[in-house]
Amino acid sequence: MLGFLCACIALGASFSGSLAASHKPGACSPPKTCSGPWARVAPAPGAVVVDNSASPYPGSYRTVQEGVNALSTTTKTPQNLFIFPGTYVEQVYIPPLASNLTVQGYTCNSKSYEGNQATITYNLALINTTSDDKTATLRQWNPNTKVYNLNIVNTFGHIPQNGQNLALSAEATGQGYYGCQLIGYQDTVLAETGLQLYAKSLIVGAVDFIFGQTALAWFEGVDIRTIATGCVTASGRDSATNPSWYVISRSSVAGINDTIPAGINYLGRPWRSFARVVFQETYLGNVIAADGWKEWSTSTPNTANVTFAEYNNYGPGSVQHEGPRASFSEQLTARIPIRSILGNNFQDEWWVDTKYLDPSDLRDDDAVSTSATASSTTSTAASTSTSSPTASTTSTTAVATTTVTSLTTSSSASPTTSSNPCVCTDYSQISAAVASCTDIVLSNIAAPGGSAIDLSKLKAGATVTFDGLTTFGFTNSSSFNPITIGGQGITVTANPGAIIDGNGQAYWDGLGSNGGVPKPDHFIVVSKVTGGSVIKNLYIRNWPVHLFSISGCADLVFQDLVLNNTAGDAPNSRSNGLPAAHNSDGFDVSSSSNIVIRRSVVHNQDDCVAITSGNNMTVSDLDCYGGHGLSIGSVGLKSNNNVTNILFTNSTVTASENGCRIKTNYNATGFVANITYANIALRGISAYGIDVQQDYLNGGPTGVPSSGVLIQHVLFRNVTGTADPSARDYYVLCGDGSCEDFRFEDVSVTGGGVASSCNFPPGGCPS
Repeated sequence: MLGFLCACIALGASFSGSLAASHKPGACSPPKTCSGPWARVAPAPGAVVVDNSASPYPGSYRTVQEGVNALSTTTKTPQNLFIFPGTYVEQVYIPPLASNLTVQGYTCNSKSYEGNQATITYNLALINTTSDDKTATLRQWNPNTKVYNLNIVNTFGHIPQNGQNLALSAEATGQGYYGCQLIGYQDTVLAETGLQLYAKSLIVGAVDFIFGQTALAWFEGVDIRTIATGCVTASGRDSATNPSWYVISRSSVAGINDTIPAGINYLGRPWRSFARVVFQETYLGNVIAADGWKEWSTSTPNTANVTFAEYNNYGPGSVQHEGPRASFSEQLTARIPIRSILGNNFQDEWWVDTKYLDPSDLRDDDAVSTSATASSTTSTAASTSTSSPTASTTSTTAVATTTVTSLTTSSSASPTTSSNPCVCTDYSQISAAVASCTDIVLSNIAAPGGSAIDLSKLKAGATVTFDGLTTFGFTNSSSFNPITIGGQGITVTANPGAIIDGNGQAYWDGLGSNGGVPKPDHFIVVSKVTGGSVIKNLYIRNWPVHLFSISGCADLVFQDLVLNNTAGDAPNSRSNGLPAAHNSDGFDVSSSSNIVIRRSVVHNQDDCVAITSGNNMTVSDLDCYGGHGLSIGSVGLKSNNNVTNILFTNSTVTASENGCRIKTNYNATGFVANITYANIALRGISAYGIDVQQDYLNGGPTGVPSSGVLIQHVLFRNVTGTADPSARDYYVLCGDGSCEDFRFEDVSVTGGGVASSCNFPPGGCPS
């Protein structure tokens, strides 16, 4: 789970149980010496400096407020405030200045919040003062401000009434927060006025903890973590002409740790009756209730004119897993572009740091008409319920008026493209479309038994969009591949709500590829796909055995996929009490380079990812359930036995046999080098938390390693979590002299009931 700094440990009684299990060991240690392009460890020339250490920086101030007070209120030259490591127990108010302002906290990695070493913390709730804004640990009233790598915490916790306790009150337009931790309980972040951007940050809370009245706020790559029952958002948009809009994009919503029960949180509730919130392309954990959205209260529902919408979310809390949402919510047919929120020329704004955004946000084709207005429904005056978050009312500065023209729900959405696509509604039409078209829609295709969807010779730059339900007849062959994909610069995607169903139930017998019913070799073969191609937005279920075979590919991205083989967990009449599906690997990668696999969910019964050969690959932001974990190997006894420069990062492995695994075949040769597992959270591992074995055989390990495959330069960093009593936390079995340079940094796997065993490195298993 995520790492938090010392301030998180110091939260009040309401927090202590929720956060303690998430604290990263060693986070309170002295700051490390570091360098590199993302290190921010020294103030910019001319910066005002804050340092409360025993040996403070020359000319620095002891408190953050003293540093703020030292800023000029009249200069128009941009100013900088730099905060050295420390916990600053104070409330900070940044008033309107005449200049732009950058606030930078000390960190070795400014692209992430996890290494932040400057914390501002305070303990105040509405019961003690007169407005929400005045409870905030940081009251930020200056427009055109960038805040980097600060932890901002309100430790008050929870009381039944008047317990609003803000970490941040963002009360002016043109504010950007990058790599920050914003931690509270009720009303953590008040995104109140104007244009605001939150990126690569952490927001923690329970009740209405992203809220406000008139801001247009974009949340990108934000980890939203819940700590108790409640709602993530509470929009106070009170009329059809109020520009306010919250869009949470490419982010994640989950419990702070495993103690948070499933189904106790909602994406939002309407503080005012024109509330407008969208969650899109975001991972939703099991803490999200099936309805997704909630009324304000039984007596004041406030739902008549709301826009509560989702697009292409994934994970166990998404509509794909949980079924129908609340009747006053909707599923969109397209994502909301960032330009609709921050304006067509947002990237030119001083306070916007585009390095923290997804490159797709910067495409010109996302430009929207500045005269467009958001769709709305006529309504009576907004409710004035006294049980609202009671945010302070402020005058609104100029905000963007660029919005999309409508938000429409999707059922079986028609494809929308700039050209006239070749729409195939029957299997027989596919071959001609592939031969002649660059924009292909496969709508409700039923492939007959023995017939594959052959996309192996797509034209350069072609786009294939799956629509509706794609199905396959039974094929009694172990050499059959139901879908094949090949081409240069291609895109394979799907319309919202589309499903690709592999008919696995017709094959599953508990044996997988080890016998029994002949089964397809791989469900989808991706071969020789190059040139910056993308495979994205697919929902695939019930594949027979081995899903993706990726071979001979280069410069290829897989993203935003939901691979759901949950139905194969249960035994059937042929599986002798075992899970019916077996050998159902998610991604099998070989002889490929420059591969990215990201932002996806895999629920299966074998390796989540298995890389057997290739170079330069990144696997990030995956949620793996029920399988065999994140694997290198098995390596050896193949035509290509080299695996180099592989990064697994920012992922979770849950209820799986293994967490992080490197396996090489017994009596084989090969080379495995430069492998990193970083920021991996493990839960409920049944065999090995961290596993390196050089004795692998498909029929079972020999227990005696061989040394023909060299494994070197392996780093496990911030790999944490729990194993079952049946498991070993760590197991390393290297051959004689075949392992070199293994490092374990901030690693903690606990709970395994079988003793760990590591014959390498010489110091043994991590302590």
